[in-house]
This record gives sequence, structure tokens and C-alpha cells, in this order.
Amino acid sequence: MFSRNGIEFRLPTSKVIDTLPCARDCFPDLDSYKLIDIVESLDGGGQFSYHNSLEDIKATTFILSEEVREYQKLIENLYTQPTKRIAHLNWASCNINARAKSQQRIKLNIDDDLYGYIYWDIVKKHWDCKKDKKSKQLFDEIDMANLEEQVLTRYGSKYQASTMDILGTNWLREKKEKEKTSAWALFCLVSMDELREKLRILNIQKYKKGCNIMENKKVNENTEKLPVLNFNKQYMNNTKISRILSTKPILLDETYAQLRIEINDKIINLVDVWRDENITLSRDDITPFDLAVMDAAYTIMCSGKMILTAEWIAKVLSGNPKQKITKKKIEAIRQSIDKLRYIHIQIDCSNEFNYRKDTKNKISDFKYESYLLPLDKITAVYQSNGKEIIAYPVLSKPALYRYAETIHQIVDVPADLLDTHEEYRDTDEAILIKRYVIKRVAQIVSNNKLNSNKISFLWYDREENEERGLFPELGYIPDNTRSWRNKKQKINKIVKMTLKSLKDKGAIKSFEEYRENDTKNPAFPIMGYKIFYGL
Repeated sequence: MFSRNGIEFRLPTSKVIDTLPCARDCFPDLDSYKLIDIVESLDGGGQFSYHNSLEDIKATTFILSEEVREYQKLIENLYTQPTKRIAHLNWASCNINARAKSQQRIKLNIDDDLYGYIYWDIVKKHWDCKKDKKSKQLFDEIDMANLEEQVLTRYGSKYQASTMDILGTNWLREKKEKEKTSAWALFCLVSMDELREKLRILNIQKYKKGCNIMENKKVNENTEKLPVLNFNKQYMNNTKISRILSTKPILLDETYAQLRIEINDKIINLVDVWRDENITLSRDDITPFDLAVMDAAYTIMCSGKMILTAEWIAKVLSGNPKQKITKKKIEAIRQSIDKLRYIHIQIDCSNEFNYRKDTKNKISDFKYESYLLPLDKITAVYQSNGKEIIAYPVLSKPALYRYAETIHQIVDVPADLLDTHEEYRDTDEAILIKRYVIKRVAQIVSNNKLNSNKISFLWYDREENEERGLFPELGYIPDNTRSWRNKKQKINKIVKMTLKSLKDKGAIKSFEEYRENDTKNPAFPIMGYKIFYGL
């Protein structure tokens, strides 16, 4: 403006304050630092008329006064904050949690051998501590800036790092490279007898007895194959506990949940569910997909295999042993397995056993307890081709299934009934719908006490005071939107094709749809299907 009018612009000799960098310093969370946006963020909107020189000066003065207040607060806090104590760093280590690979940390050993209480989270890129009271108190009282300086002084030059972010990245990279190069050597340390007993998935028969690490022998590629999985039946947990676990909102973001499950008017089971501490789950609830994975794992155990793989579970879920498994499905199953390996369950069925005729007045206390899937985990990387195999040796039979066996609530069906690959694609959604339908048909055919031959999409159980049926038990929430109407048609199509497959295989005689109020009027919505069986 000065140059356009031919006037030389000179700054005054007195000091000048630029309110823009001050605003960025005092109000770092603003999206915009335009004059009007800063004023409105400070609740000063409506006081000034913008694009007027005098008003703009007034607005700038208002901003400056607010900035002065902010600086005064910072100075006051500087003098009022309690003095942090200086902790002594003994040593540090880079760790990857074997059961939760996303937990990647630089753990510190400080003061009197306090290890792991305070750590640098490599993934989230900040300092943190364990969740117990002692760790939080320690974290609050220590001068973390000084502790960080000690860590960088000790390890910064070794890993060429000037910040914790760079230190974490470089240290983790070196650790992974070392683990990768030594994976085969560590694997060879396991004796051949232990391999055959605990790792049957590796069909290594030409491995020389007495082979040591220094020989660096390569395993013949044609021996690196999984044995064939054979199963004639599939098994599904039919207990009320399993249904409630997979359909009710049981959140495990906290460490503990207790359920009171009424089996009938006289029997009440107490079920405690909790996860391991300091473990991050892929999801903080138990889903119908998780229950299907548990059913598949139990089916494999019943076939005589005491070691599981995600590939095997995928084949059991689909019912097609020859199905080609995608990486996405394998990853989803592994996430489910790794979650279920960290969730404990304790079933207190003392009340139920005191009610049963064969155990009444004989047992005062009876509890089943285990992880939902009590599995170990082994990862092997072949040196010859870099192929990775992840296997899960079975530690014990899951408590939820030992309980189901005791009360005779395991549904078994011929395995070929679940092979529907000729009718439709085995998506995760289709697998859950198919398994629900087949399980319900098995209940109808084998148990006349149900007093119903219907597979219902939605009905209200007055005794339990809850919604039942395929929709609520698989997590669907009906509404009046077009997307739900399309989804409902898709679900109905899968149910219908599954029933047709069961009819073609002779599992049922026939089926027919039923509508609201049992009318034949096609204008009324389909509520489910009636199943007919027998001669």
C-alpha cells in the first residue's frame, strides 16, 4: 500500500510485537490463524467489524491481550509445578511382545532394578508406563526429559539417533534383522522328537539326526508341506453361555466382566470373563466370528490333531477342504485366535451340578477355567524359501467346550453339509449365516423338545425377555433404510440356498418360507422358514 502511493515505509525505532507467531505459540490447536478465526476462537466474535482499519486494530489489540494472559499462565505454571526427581538409567532393551506384535517398546531399567515400569512406545511414539498404580506414580514423579536425555546419551550414537523416534525405529529394525537371520538356527535347536510331537505340521523326514547349527543344512522343499486335514463331522457349541458371550455387549476394554446366566428357574451359572493385563486386543468384545473360530478349533481337536493353523480353521469354517484361502481371511482368523488366546473364562456351574440327579449333594463346588482358546504359538521360517508357518499347539481342551460336553450341548453335523461352494461364495458373512442355519436345522432334527420347526429371522423370547433369531444372534440391527432392505434380501438368499443344499443332500425333506401372521400374502415380510424332515 505504501509503495503504490510512492511513500517509503520505515519501521518505528521502538520494539514491534508480531501477534501472528504469538498466536501460534499460545493457541497451537487452531485450524486457521486469520484475524477473524483467531478472534472467534477466543469468544470475541461479534465485537468487531472486519476489513475496517480501526476495527482491525481493535481486534488485534484484543488478541494481544489474550496472548499476554496465556504467557502469564505459562510463567505461573513454571514456578508452581512441583520439582520432578531425577531417575538413574541402568540399561534399556528393545522388546516386541510375542503374543501382541503391536506392542513394540524400549523398556527401561531404572533406579533399584525397576524394569519395564516405564517405556518408550515405538508404535505410538511417546513415553508411557504400565497401568498399575505404582507405575503411574513413578511416571508422574520422574523428570522424563532428563531420563530421555540419559537414554539418548547411552544409545543414541550406537543406533545413529538424535531423537527417541529415530532411536526406536533403528533399534527395532536391527532387532528384526537379527531375529530373521537366527530364526532357522533357533528352530534347529529343537530336537527331532519334540518336532514330531509338538510340531506335526512340519513333515520333515530327511532331517539328519545330530544336525547342528554350524552345518546350516537346508530342508528339502518337497518335505515342507502340511499334512492333510481329515474330518467327517463338525462340532458346534450349543450352550446358552456361548450364545450370550457372542451376542451380548461384553466389553473387555476393562480387565474383568461377570455374567449371571440363568439356565432355568432353578439353575444359575456364574461366568467370569477377563483378559490378560497389558494386552491390546484386536477387538474388545467376543463376536459370532470368534465363536465360529472356536467351533472350528474344537472340530480339529476332535479329529485327533493337537496343533492348529489358521489355514485349517479356514477350511473347517467353509466346509470345503480344497478351498483356496486368501491372505485376508488368514489374517482375520489369526487376529481372532490371538485375541481368544488372551481371554480367560471361568464357569462356576456348582448350582447346576447340585441340581443334576447324578451329582446332586455330591459336589459342593465345580468350576471350569481356561483361556477361550488355550493355545501356544510357534512361528517357523524356512531358510530355503523364506516361507513362514504359524502353528498353535493345543495346551488343553477349552473350558467352554468341556462344560458343553458335560451337559451334552455339543451339536455335531456331517462335515459335507457345510460345503456349499457350488451355491455361493464363502465370504465371512456367508459362513456365519450358513453355520447358523445348519446348527438350527440340527437342533430341530435331533431335539423334539424345541416345539418348533422354524428358522426365524427375528422373534421375541418372553421367558428370557430378549430378541432372538438370526438377526440379533449374528449382530444385525434391522431398520427402515434401503441398505438394510438390500442386506435382508442378501441374507434371505443365503439362507434359502443353504436350505436347498441341505435338501439336495438329504438332510431335510423340504422347507418353505413363512410370513408375518402366517399369512400367504406376498405383501407381508418373510419372517423365516419352516423345516420338514423325516419320512
